[in-house]
Amino acid sequence: MLTEQKTTEFLAALDDFVADIADQTKALRFYTCLGNVKLYVLLEYGYPKVKINGDKKELLVYTSEPTELLKVDGLSTVALGLDRLAQELKNSAASGLLVDEATRNVSIPADNVFYVQNLRKKAADFKLKTMPEQLTLTLENEIRRIVKAHPEVTSAWLLGILLPGKNNYQYMVTLEYSLTATNEVKQVTPKQIAENVTPLLADGQELFIGTTEELAGKKAKQEFAPFYIKLNF
Repeated sequence: MLTEQKTTEFLAALDDFVADIADQTKALRFYTCLGNVKLYVLLEYGYPKVKINGDKKELLVYTSEPTELLKVDGLSTVALGLDRLAQELKNSAASGLLVDEATRNVSIPADNVFYVQNLRKKAADFKLKTMPEQLTLTLENEIRRIVKAHPEVTSAWLLGILLPGKNNYQYMVTLEYSLTATNEVKQVTPKQIAENVTPLLADGQELFIGTTEELAGKKAKQEFAPFYIKLNF
């Protein structure tokens, strides 16, 4: 179920990105989803299949299993995450990924895949802590007011995060959603939190918003108690 959910989020982010590639927010969301999803790599007699167009060679990947193609002898698939996709790009010396050939036909340059992979590795080197109580209580009250209006949010955490290369902790909101949460809710809720909470921060402080599906969010859930839990009555 979680894999299907991540694929759905990736597809929504992909379609939004393709519709407006100049929008940096949509680009960031798309590449974040790329780091979380698994894609089907088409294999020909066990080796990743590439499409050659002039001097351009792209690895063929799909967001759902291409069942029609699998009727051809010698073709099969394997679902791979970001790190394995990056390795296969290197092994085949491909210039990038070609997502959903014949339908979406979206090219993702190899350098972008490697960049996302590098960011995820760096992001793993972070520290979390509880922040000073006075401002934290004010922020928690505002976040609580917002998430109560979205029943799909089941829990919320507010912590400080120290990112690699930084000297100061910044605020991080982590949200946990129900399995029935829609992509719309997952887009609207963080936007509302950012718009309402950011003005309450001191000068120079930032607010990061994520979910329990991400690295920092997973650690937040494992090591800290949420300040908000949805009451099921």
